[in-house]
Amino acid sequence: MFNVGDSRIYLHHGGELSLISTDDVVAGNLLTQCLGGSGRRADFNPHVQSVAFPAGSTLLLCSDGLTDMVADEQVEVILGAAGPDCAPVLLQAALDAGGVDNVSALVISFSNFGA
Repeated sequence: MFNVGDSRIYLHHGGELSLISTDDVVAGNLLTQCLGGSGRRADFNPHVQSVAFPAGSTLLLCSDGLTDMVADEQVEVILGAAGPDCAPVLLQAALDAGGVDNVSALVISFSNFGA
């Protein structure tokens, strides 16, 4: 997996949510690197790592529009309760909290991985 910027990747497994990506943010809201947005070409160094996704786990790829509005603890509860079809629930939670930025969420279930 790889990431750049302030979009995040989480692993939900065994009822626990773990941030597995690296943020490129300082002082709470200043990006140190990103893809696009400036209109000019910029070099960047993506964070690349190999991660094992165990059967029964869920992967969440999301924008800061979700993580700035919904606490990790609430995301963990929603993933546990709604399962792999929870992207609309996560989006609505961010909107209900004020939705001050664009909100994106992709949820991937590894429940049948390797079967």
